[in-house]
Amino acid sequence: GSVILRDRKTLATDGIVFAITAVDNKGILIGKPKIFSRGFIFEKEEGRLYSQAEEMIEDVFQIKNDPSFAKATEGKQFDAGKMQYDVIKNLEEFFRKATGRKPLIVAEVIQL
Repeated sequence: GSVILRDRKTLATDGIVFAITAVDNKGILIGKPKIFSRGFIFEKEEGRLYSQAEEMIEDVFQIKNDPSFAKATEGKQFDAGKMQYDVIKNLEEFFRKATGRKPLIVAEVIQL
């Protein structure tokens, strides 16, 4: 279908980025997020860029764990799917601004 063709074209031109994040049952980060890619950026440049992207992901989770946000969402369960969506949208914008490219982003929030 058209979606598959669009994704294949994106893979061929802009590459793919994987973002893996582990959280506890309340959605609090366990360790640093891990980012790796294929066909997106040269190895020389990826260290700095990926460090900034990891910090951005940490910021997304910090906002969710802020006491005022926590109070507003009190009694609601952690939604890993919503967090994945937030990570993807933030990474898309970050990479577009930093490189002018929009890779296919696969984000996984693993709840331990």
